[in-house]
Amino acid sequence: MHYCYNDNFAETLVDELNPALKGRGLDAKLAAKALATFKYYHAHLAGLTAGNRVYLLTENSNTKRLYEQLDPSSKPFVLDVADFISAHQGQFPELSNFLGFHGELGEEAELAGEGQLFEAHLDFEELVLGVKAGRFFQGRLNVSRMTATEAVVKVQGLTNDILLTGLEQQNRALNGDIVCIEIDSEDKWIDNYKAAEPHNALLEDEQKVEKVKLKLHANGDADSRSDGSMSEDEPANINMIELINSETKRQVTGRVRGILKKLNKTYGGSLIATSDMLVSTLNKFKVFCENHNIPESEQDKYRVFVPYNVQMPQAIIKASNPEALSNKRMIVRYADWKVSSPFPIGQFVKIIGEEGKIGTETNMILHEFNVDTRPFS
Repeated sequence: MHYCYNDNFAETLVDELNPALKGRGLDAKLAAKALATFKYYHAHLAGLTAGNRVYLLTENSNTKRLYEQLDPSSKPFVLDVADFISAHQGQFPELSNFLGFHGELGEEAELAGEGQLFEAHLDFEELVLGVKAGRFFQGRLNVSRMTATEAVVKVQGLTNDILLTGLEQQNRALNGDIVCIEIDSEDKWIDNYKAAEPHNALLEDEQKVEKVKLKLHANGDADSRSDGSMSEDEPANINMIELINSETKRQVTGRVRGILKKLNKTYGGSLIATSDMLVSTLNKFKVFCENHNIPESEQDKYRVFVPYNVQMPQAIIKASNPEALSNKRMIVRYADWKVSSPFPIGQFVKIIGEEGKIGTETNMILHEFNVDTRPFS
């Protein structure tokens, strides 16, 4: 694989002041840089790829259309995942399982009102402004190994971790993500939290799981604003830090307002069919199908992925041939999590092997702990 640092080479440098990019957002500017790099390699490798062609591959169909808008002449050479799989599916039928939810759950599938299960994330710019203004704090999300419904965020400068009690407060952030959190009002802080009886994730109360069916934050703070601004009567950042650091009896709580950086990692686990689901998981599956208008005849293509890592939530995966993935350990990437879905979207990566075999289970454990098993060279 070759990397081209766009701004370091005259051949691929994109002038962001170009009139064609005037008024365009960050996505368009980044796409222009990627397109310039592709065009350079397409021309540079023309004489070295006899019988082959150089393509620009993207997993996002919207990005594909953006490339074509910026340079219509690139249309024959820009492919998205669906195009690539369609071109090679005859030779490699198993590629169809990689397609998953491609093009199905875009922005148009987002629901509001009763179908919205989570609060929408703020824009990146709003999050950054909120941190600078002292309204938000940032840190890495660490989900409890005892129960996935509890997590803490360690913030630099704070002596106390911030507790997130419930999936609603985690707001679709995953273990290891760098998140922006908003501190709850003091009346929501928890007394004697450390003395409370620990909760076992294996005995999770199904009534808590049912909460995903409800709209979140129905009793939210009426004064809460999403523009990252501060009013005159709001405490300054330094005062909030002092308040949190001086707290000795109560556990400070908060909620995620957005994700600054996702942890790019894959996870091992297995799929379960609807017939093998717990009642709580089955109810969530029904909510997913209802919110995304999936007919009953198509529901068999959808499977719930159960990760080996207890800090990760279950995910939903779509496979054209789900039976080929049954009783298998596999690697999955968590791609996205819509506000209308009780599950994050899982993207199939590869099969490790048959469940229960020593080699399969060993390889999955090694993968979870990031142990490189490739031959030394």
